[in-house]
Amino acid sequence: MSDLLDKLNGHDIRPLTPTDTPLFEQFNALFPQLSKQVRPLTAEEIIALLQRPDTWVYVAFAPDGRLVGTITLCLAASPTGTKRLGGGFGSRHIRTWSRIWQSSHPACRS
Repeated sequence: MSDLLDKLNGHDIRPLTPTDTPLFEQFNALFPQLSKQVRPLTAEEIIALLQRPDTWVYVAFAPDGRLVGTITLCLAASPTGTKRLGGGFGSRHIRTWSRIWQSSHPACRS
């Protein structure tokens, strides 16, 4: 776990917002790492995603300023309560960011 945190600490990680349109092309460039079938999103589609009340998208920047990763955290309702779902930038990263997010959103527990 300490190796993971060391790698995370080497990156500037922050939410992607609808005003970050200059980053959308770089954001789309990461998709082929996830799947060969993923198509780039339009700016309108990215903005719609970012405006969803149940979805948070974070982006990670290398020390030289390059966008190098993304984390998406989604909430899903189920009969047993609200669940956190996430992916991107490594599955272990989402667990770390999920804990950070949950500490600032205590009403949502899984």
